[in-house]
Amino acid sequence: MTIGQRVRALLGPAEPAVGRIYRGLFFDLAAFADEVRRWTDAATILEVGCGDGLATEQLRRAFPRAAITGIDIQPAVGKLFRGDRSGVTFRTEALDAFVNRHRASFDLVVICDVLHHVPPPERSALLRRAAEALRPAGALVLKDWERRANVPHLLAWFSDRFITGDHVRFETAQDLRDLAKEALGAGVERELRFRPWRNNLAFFMRPRRA
Repeated sequence: MTIGQRVRALLGPAEPAVGRIYRGLFFDLAAFADEVRRWTDAATILEVGCGDGLATEQLRRAFPRAAITGIDIQPAVGKLFRGDRSGVTFRTEALDAFVNRHRASFDLVVICDVLHHVPPPERSALLRRAAEALRPAGALVLKDWERRANVPHLLAWFSDRFITGDHVRFETAQDLRDLAKEALGAGVERELRFRPWRNNLAFFMRPRRA
Protein backbone atom coordinates (compact mmCIF):
# COMPACT_ATOMS: atom_id res chain seq x y z
CA MET A 1 0.00 0.00 0.00
CA THR A 2 1.38 3.44 -0.97
CA ILE A 3 1.55 6.44 1.36
CA GLY A 4 -1.34 7.99 -0.53
CA GLN A 5 -3.51 4.89 -0.09
CA ARG A 6 -2.80 4.84 3.64
CA VAL A 7 -3.68 8.52 3.98
CA ARG A 8 -6.92 8.06 2.01
CA ALA A 9 -7.93 5.17 4.22
CA LEU A 10 -7.39 7.32 7.31
CA LEU A 11 -9.40 10.23 5.88
CA GLY A 12 -12.59 8.21 5.54
CA PRO A 13 -15.61 10.45 4.71
CA ALA A 14 -13.35 13.52 4.51
CA GLU A 15 -11.48 12.13 1.48
CA PRO A 16 -13.53 13.90 -1.23
CA ALA A 17 -13.08 17.34 0.36
CA VAL A 18 -9.39 16.81 1.05
CA GLY A 19 -8.88 15.43 -2.44
CA ARG A 20 -10.34 18.59 -3.97
CA ILE A 21 -8.12 20.82 -1.85
CA TYR A 22 -5.04 18.76 -2.67
CA ARG A 23 -5.73 18.73 -6.43
CA GLY A 24 -6.47 22.45 -6.35
CA LEU A 25 -2.99 23.16 -5.04
CA PHE A 26 -1.65 22.02 -8.42
CA PHE A 27 -4.40 22.57 -10.99
CA ASP A 28 -7.64 24.53 -11.44
CA LEU A 29 -9.94 21.83 -12.82
CA ALA A 30 -12.96 24.15 -13.08
CA ALA A 31 -11.06 26.66 -15.23
CA PHE A 32 -9.85 23.81 -17.44
CA ALA A 33 -13.36 22.43 -17.99
CA ASP A 34 -14.69 25.91 -18.75
CA GLU A 35 -12.03 26.44 -21.44
CA VAL A 36 -12.80 23.07 -23.00
CA ARG A 37 -16.47 24.09 -23.20
CA ARG A 38 -15.59 27.48 -24.70
CA TRP A 39 -13.58 25.75 -27.41
CA THR A 40 -16.07 23.08 -28.41
CA ASP A 41 -19.50 21.65 -27.72
CA ALA A 42 -20.01 17.93 -27.33
CA ALA A 43 -22.94 15.61 -26.80
CA THR A 44 -20.71 12.63 -25.99
CA ILE A 45 -17.43 12.81 -24.06
CA LEU A 46 -14.83 10.18 -23.22
CA GLU A 47 -12.36 10.89 -20.43
CA VAL A 48 -9.37 8.58 -20.65
CA GLY A 49 -7.67 7.91 -17.32
CA CYS A 50 -10.40 9.58 -15.27
CA GLY A 51 -9.08 8.24 -11.96
CA ASP A 52 -11.08 9.41 -8.97
CA GLY A 53 -13.49 11.44 -11.09
CA LEU A 54 -12.62 14.99 -9.98
CA ALA A 55 -12.01 16.16 -13.56
CA THR A 56 -15.12 14.30 -14.70
CA GLU A 57 -17.12 16.22 -12.12
CA GLN A 58 -16.03 19.53 -13.62
CA LEU A 59 -16.71 18.32 -17.16
CA ARG A 60 -20.24 17.39 -16.02
CA ARG A 61 -20.71 20.94 -14.74
CA ALA A 62 -19.35 22.50 -17.96
CA PHE A 63 -21.30 20.10 -20.23
CA PRO A 64 -24.56 19.57 -18.29
CA ARG A 65 -26.38 17.81 -21.13
CA ALA A 66 -23.55 15.61 -22.41
CA ALA A 67 -23.23 11.87 -21.94
CA ILE A 68 -19.84 11.41 -20.26
CA THR A 69 -17.89 8.17 -19.94
CA GLY A 70 -14.82 7.95 -17.72
CA ILE A 71 -12.48 4.96 -18.00
CA ASP A 72 -9.42 3.96 -16.00
CA ILE A 73 -7.52 0.78 -15.26
CA GLN A 74 -7.59 1.39 -11.50
CA PRO A 75 -10.37 0.05 -9.25
CA ALA A 76 -12.99 2.34 -7.67
CA VAL A 77 -13.08 4.58 -10.72
CA GLY A 78 -14.86 7.88 -10.09
CA LYS A 79 -15.11 7.39 -6.33
CA LEU A 80 -14.66 11.12 -5.55
CA PHE A 81 -17.21 12.31 -8.12
CA ARG A 82 -19.97 14.40 -6.59
CA GLY A 83 -22.89 16.04 -8.34
CA ASP A 84 -25.25 15.11 -11.14
CA ARG A 85 -24.55 11.53 -12.22
CA SER A 86 -27.24 11.42 -14.89
CA GLY A 87 -25.55 10.54 -18.14
CA VAL A 88 -22.22 9.83 -16.39
CA THR A 89 -20.69 6.34 -16.60
CA PHE A 90 -17.50 5.09 -15.00
CA ARG A 91 -15.75 1.91 -16.13
CA THR A 92 -12.65 0.07 -14.96
CA GLU A 93 -11.35 -0.91 -18.37
CA ALA A 94 -8.26 -0.65 -20.56
CA LEU A 95 -8.40 1.79 -23.45
CA ASP A 96 -7.78 -0.84 -26.16
CA ALA A 97 -10.72 -3.00 -25.10
CA PHE A 98 -13.01 0.00 -24.74
CA VAL A 99 -12.18 1.48 -28.14
CA ASN A 100 -12.68 -1.90 -29.81
CA ARG A 101 -16.34 -1.60 -28.83
CA HIS A 102 -16.78 2.16 -29.14
CA ARG A 103 -14.84 3.23 -32.20
CA ALA A 104 -15.98 6.59 -33.68
CA SER A 105 -18.53 7.08 -30.88
CA PHE A 106 -17.54 10.34 -29.17
CA ASP A 107 -17.51 14.05 -30.03
CA LEU A 108 -14.75 14.83 -27.53
CA VAL A 109 -11.93 12.90 -25.86
CA VAL A 110 -10.20 14.38 -22.80
CA ILE A 111 -6.86 13.07 -21.50
CA CYS A 112 -6.01 15.02 -18.36
CA ASP A 113 -2.81 14.44 -16.37
CA VAL A 114 -2.45 10.90 -17.63
CA LEU A 115 0.45 10.92 -20.06
CA HIS A 116 3.23 11.31 -17.47
CA HIS A 117 2.04 8.04 -15.87
CA VAL A 118 2.40 6.18 -19.19
CA PRO A 119 5.81 4.69 -20.17
CA PRO A 120 7.25 6.92 -22.94
CA PRO A 121 7.35 4.16 -25.61
CA GLU A 122 3.58 3.65 -25.17
CA ARG A 123 2.44 7.27 -25.33
CA SER A 124 2.02 7.68 -29.09
CA ALA A 125 -0.03 4.49 -29.29
CA LEU A 126 -2.27 5.66 -26.45
CA LEU A 127 -2.99 8.97 -28.17
CA ARG A 128 -3.69 7.32 -31.51
CA ARG A 129 -5.95 4.76 -29.88
CA ALA A 130 -7.86 7.42 -27.99
CA ALA A 131 -8.40 9.34 -31.23
CA GLU A 132 -10.02 6.25 -32.76
CA ALA A 133 -12.91 6.76 -30.33
CA LEU A 134 -13.72 10.08 -32.02
CA ARG A 135 -16.36 10.67 -34.62
CA PRO A 136 -15.24 12.46 -37.80
CA ALA A 137 -14.35 16.09 -36.96
CA GLY A 138 -14.20 15.15 -33.26
CA ALA A 139 -12.02 17.06 -30.80
CA LEU A 140 -9.31 15.93 -28.40
CA VAL A 141 -7.90 17.83 -25.42
CA LEU A 142 -4.57 16.69 -24.02
CA LYS A 143 -3.54 18.24 -20.70
CA ASP A 144 -0.38 17.37 -18.85
CA TRP A 145 2.11 18.74 -16.37
CA GLU A 146 5.13 20.26 -18.08
CA ARG A 147 8.61 19.62 -16.74
CA ARG A 148 10.00 22.99 -15.66
CA ALA A 149 12.84 24.09 -13.40
CA ASN A 150 10.64 25.35 -10.57
CA VAL A 151 9.56 24.35 -7.08
CA PRO A 152 6.00 23.33 -8.10
CA HIS A 153 7.47 20.76 -10.49
CA LEU A 154 9.61 19.27 -7.73
CA LEU A 155 6.53 19.02 -5.50
CA ALA A 156 4.47 17.43 -8.28
CA TRP A 157 7.17 14.87 -9.00
CA PHE A 158 7.57 14.06 -5.30
CA SER A 159 3.81 13.66 -4.90
CA ASP A 160 3.43 11.29 -7.84
CA ARG A 161 6.57 9.31 -7.14
CA PHE A 162 6.41 8.85 -3.39
CA ILE A 163 2.84 9.58 -2.28
CA THR A 164 0.97 8.05 -5.21
CA GLY A 165 3.76 5.55 -5.76
CA ASP A 166 3.84 5.84 -9.57
CA HIS A 167 6.95 5.84 -11.71
CA VAL A 168 6.33 9.04 -13.64
CA ARG A 169 8.21 10.89 -16.34
CA PHE A 170 7.31 14.47 -17.21
CA GLU A 171 8.21 16.12 -20.52
CA THR A 172 8.99 19.64 -21.72
CA ALA A 173 6.34 21.64 -23.55
CA GLN A 174 8.09 21.12 -26.89
CA ASP A 175 8.37 17.37 -26.40
CA LEU A 176 4.66 17.16 -25.49
CA ARG A 177 3.74 19.31 -28.50
CA ASP A 178 5.83 17.21 -30.88
CA LEU A 179 4.40 13.98 -29.49
CA ALA A 180 0.82 15.16 -29.86
CA LYS A 181 1.33 16.40 -33.42
CA GLU A 182 3.08 13.21 -34.55
CA ALA A 183 0.63 10.84 -32.92
CA LEU A 184 -2.56 12.65 -33.92
CA GLY A 185 -1.53 13.87 -37.35
CA ALA A 186 -2.71 17.42 -36.66
CA GLY A 187 -1.45 20.72 -35.42
CA VAL A 188 -2.42 22.29 -32.12
CA GLU A 189 -5.49 24.45 -32.66
CA ARG A 190 -5.29 26.10 -29.25
CA GLU A 191 -2.71 25.97 -26.47
CA LEU A 192 -3.38 27.16 -22.92
CA ARG A 193 -1.76 27.18 -19.52
CA PHE A 194 -3.78 27.02 -16.32
CA ARG A 195 -3.40 28.43 -12.84
CA PRO A 196 -2.01 28.20 -10.29
CA TRP A 197 1.20 27.07 -12.07
CA ARG A 198 2.40 27.48 -15.66
CA ASN A 199 3.35 23.81 -15.64
CA ASN A 200 -0.31 23.07 -16.44
CA LEU A 201 -0.35 22.89 -20.23
CA ALA A 202 -3.21 21.84 -22.51
CA PHE A 203 -3.40 21.23 -26.26
CA PHE A 204 -6.74 21.50 -28.08
CA MET A 205 -6.67 19.46 -31.29
CA ARG A 206 -8.82 17.92 -34.00
CA PRO A 207 -7.06 14.69 -35.00
CA ARG A 208 -7.04 13.67 -38.62
CA ARG A 209 -8.76 10.40 -39.40
CA ALA A 210 -7.13 7.99 -41.83
